[in-house]
Formats: sequence, structure tokens, C-alpha cells
Amino acid sequence: MKTHENKPEVHFGLLGLKLGNIIEFNETGESFMVVSGNGTSENGGRLVKSEIFLGNMLFSITLATRRLLKDKYDPDVDVWELWSYKGSTLRTLFNDRSKLE
Repeated sequence: MKTHENKPEVHFGLLGLKLGNIIEFNETGESFMVVSGNGTSENGGRLVKSEIFLGNMLFSITLATRRLLKDKYDPDVDVWELWSYKGSTLRTLFNDRSKLE
């Protein structure tokens, strides 16, 4: 997996994701709802929640990743590679949208 070194800051708006979109944690298949941002690059966010996991609380995508991976969490790994939306990693979505701009 790629590390986050020299990666631009990412938020859901830059990916076109908005409130209510469901993303999946690749390792477990756990689904989380995006709860911040309106899908535009000016209005993003990084908050997610799961009604099943973590007590329906809001978490940043990084903190949710840390909680899901527990002892296996590596702060040098790009968390956006660990999550997917409709079959594409969030990093891939970011890279694809960046090419269009």
C-alpha cells in the first residue's frame, strides 16, 4: 500500500461524495455513511458513522480506520486506499477527479 507522504489533503467533497453516501472499509466490508460535505470541492469533510459499529458515533475517517484496524493500524498508510465507494478506492476516486481538473 502507498503511504500518505507527499499526498494532497483529501476530503469527501474532492471525491464527489456527499451526505448519505455509503463507503466500505475494504478489509472487513463494514459499511459507513458519509456524514459531512455536499459533494463539492468547496464543501467536504471527513466524518463517517456506522449504525452497527462504534455505537452510531461520528468519527473522522482516520479515527474509524484506527478503531477498525486496532493493533494493525500503521499511521504511514494512506487511509484513503483502505476505503471504497462503488468498487473504487477513495484514493483512486481522488486521483481520477484530479485528472479532470
